[in-house]
Parts: sequence; C-alpha cells; structure tokens
Amino acid sequence: MKKAISIGLFAWGTAMACGVMLSAHKALAQQGYVPPTFYGAQVAGGPMAAGPMNNGQWTNAHGDSVTPASFSQAYGCGSGCGPMGCGPMGGGGPMGGGMMAAMMGTPSGYDAGYGAVGPSEQCGPHYFDFSTEYLFYTRDTDAFGGDTVLSTFGFANNPNDQAELDQNSAIRSSDIESNDMNGWRIVGRIDVGALSVMEFGYSALYSDESSVFNVPANDPNPGAGPGRQLFSIFSAYGTANPGGPTPATVDDVFAQIDQASIHRYTFDHELESVEANFRRYWVGHSPRITGTYLAGFRYTSLDEALGFFSQSSQAGQGSISIETEVENRLVGAQVGGDGWITVWQGIRVGGEVKAGIFGNNYDEKTNISPSTTDSTAVGSSRRSDSLVSFLGEAKLSVVANVTPSISLKGGYEILYLNNVALAGDNFLGAEPYGEVPGAPAAAPVSDNGEALYHGFHAGLECTY
Repeated sequence: MKKAISIGLFAWGTAMACGVMLSAHKALAQQGYVPPTFYGAQVAGGPMAAGPMNNGQWTNAHGDSVTPASFSQAYGCGSGCGPMGCGPMGGGGPMGGGMMAAMMGTPSGYDAGYGAVGPSEQCGPHYFDFSTEYLFYTRDTDAFGGDTVLSTFGFANNPNDQAELDQNSAIRSSDIESNDMNGWRIVGRIDVGALSVMEFGYSALYSDESSVFNVPANDPNPGAGPGRQLFSIFSAYGTANPGGPTPATVDDVFAQIDQASIHRYTFDHELESVEANFRRYWVGHSPRITGTYLAGFRYTSLDEALGFFSQSSQAGQGSISIETEVENRLVGAQVGGDGWITVWQGIRVGGEVKAGIFGNNYDEKTNISPSTTDSTAVGSSRRSDSLVSFLGEAKLSVVANVTPSISLKGGYEILYLNNVALAGDNFLGAEPYGEVPGAPAAAPVSDNGEALYHGFHAGLECTY
C-alpha cells in the first residue's frame, strides 16, 4: 500500500507540474514572447530584465550579466549558431563565442532572437524549475553481507568443518540477494533571489521481495531419513543439543527447524529521502563552467526486513517463522555543491556531491511465531536507540536540451550510509527460543552497519 500510494503521488505530481509549465510556456509563445537577448553586460529585455531583485540585470563576481535561464547569452558562449552554422565552428564550440563567428564579425554572446538563428544555448548556470527521474539502485552486498552456510542437507557431524558444510550446503547467505531497487525522484526549485534558489526534493526506492527456499531434491520420501532433510544454522546444523548430552545425535533435533522439508528466506528493503536545500549559483571565469553551493536539511529512512520460515518433516513438529525488521530514521543537515561544463551546443556534463552528519533513531524488532505451543519460543522483542550516522551521495550526470523548456537527463550515482542498523547484522544466528539452557533469546543490537547503493538515473528537466 505504501509503495502504491508513493507511485501514485509521483505520477500525479509529475503530470501536474509539467502541465503547468508547458501551459505557461505556450501562453508566452502565443503572446509573441521573445526570450531576452544579452549583449555585453546589459540585459536587452524580457520578463527578467527588471524586477525588485535584479534591478534590470544580474551579475556575477566578474561583473558579467547573468540569468539562471536556458536562454542565457551573457557569458561569451554565443547561441551555438553563427554565420558558419551551429557546432564547434559556430557559437557552440570550445572557443567561447565561436572562432568562425569572431572572424566573421559576430560578437561573442550575440543572438538575433529566438527563431532568427535558433534556440539559445544553455551556457550559463544549470537551471530548471522541475525535474522528474527514474532511479535504479543495487546494493554492493547481499542481505547478510557475506557467504555463510545457513542450511545443510543432513546432520552436520562437525559444524566447524567448513569443507563438510560447503559440501552439504543447501542455502548460503549469498543466495539471498539484496535485490535491485526501482524508484523515482522529483525536484522543484523556487527563485528566492539573484542566482539563489530553494530546492525541494523527494525520492523513494523499493525492492521486490527476494526469496530463496529449498525442498529436498531427488528424494522420493524426504521424511524417511535425515540424509536429504534440512538442518539450520539456528541449531548449529543439528549439533546443538537442547538440554541433552553433547555431542548431539541426529535424534536430538529442534522442533520445527531441523529435519525440515522446507527452509525459506526472504528479504526486502526500502529507501526514502526528503530534502530542502538552499543553492547559490557561481560562474567561473570561463562561462562554460558553472555550479552551485548547497546547504540544507535532509530526512532519510532505511527499512529492511529479513525472514526465515521452516516446515518440519516430522509428524507433529509443525513450522516456525522468524523475522527481523529494522527501521532507521536519519535527520540532519547536509552541505555540498555541483559543477557543470558545457561541452557542446545544448549539452553539459556535471557532478554533484552532498554529505552530512545525521541523528539516527532506529528500531529493531524480532518476531518468532511457531505453529505449535509446546516450545518456549519468544513471541517478539523490540529495541530502540539513537546514534550519530553519516550519509554521503555523489552523482555524475549529462543534460541535453531538447527544447528551450525541456531537457533530457541521465547519469550514475552512489549513496553511502554508515552507522545504521541492518537486518542481516541483527538476524538471530543461534537457536532462538530458549531450548538450550542459558542461550540468549536475542543478541545485542548491531548498529554500526554500513550500506552502499549505486545505480543510474534518467529523466526530464522542465524550465519555463
């Protein structure tokens, strides 16, 4: 339900925002609107030519006239089109206003107006009003972060003999993939001053539940003997004797989890963020190099659930479900910035970095549900605490203008979290319901985990 509501809000918000922007752009076009033309340091007209915040022009540290719009022409970049046409020899090449344009007497930054020589090049600060992106993330490790034997075919005579465990392994932790995450991100910006914007963003990523299970194979009668039955790490693969002599025998089994016909593990996780940032644009000495400084607040949630189910093959032993859930709630401030280089007419490449220290309030819950009541199973436990966590994010993107109002965007990004509680680190790795004298019902919470996500983004940017 949470995932469905989130996707519905994303679709509705995207449609509404793009509809409003395109309607505004269409209305301006119908009124004969001509984008502002810049020459030297003077704004020649247009809706940005005057106002309470710019007094007719915005300037950078070098005194150049600037505007955070896709029609910016005050940086010596030219429209990308000159007497010799568009491209590297026209106004959009590495020579600023274009080598051939300068030779033919066309001043750097000159544009005869929208429609005369084509749409202006977005060569000033990278600006947009609204963006929407599809996200695809993958985690660098599996749910357990290692390769541990979780279930074996048959009783383990020596649980410390790794060669024997490997030979008879039925389920390994590496089989439980962390699973890919699909999601989306929306970002909106509002001008609050000359070359200054407030930015608001929301992103959500969800995984499909990853599941792995084993039913003993090649055994026409799996209940007839222990050879192809499943034994779990919870009982040290059958060798941890519940209150009896040591070493245990194959008959000293744990109810529900040994001599089983089915062992199943499931894992799923979600990652959401809400951000509010102030950005201040900067323009380098070369107008092709621009960017922003960033400072703001961020809320990020990381939820994971790791479950185990066992169905005993022995009459009357029933089944058991064990599930560990963790919820991390990170709140705090972040700083960062981005930088962009215009490499071609209407195409720019840029990178962004954000990082912050966050207060993390987390919850860890373990639920144990046996199908029979003849065990001393712990029903559930819940533990909460707070700690300081770190979150860092880096992106590399390419933006290509399609029209003066719409650009395509794509790239790769990395998200890293440190000092977080993870389900795999807190999943019970020992017999969970007190049949071994002195065995703890739950291990101490592990909250020093780290998670690295990486993937790509692709979407649209809208400007009006």
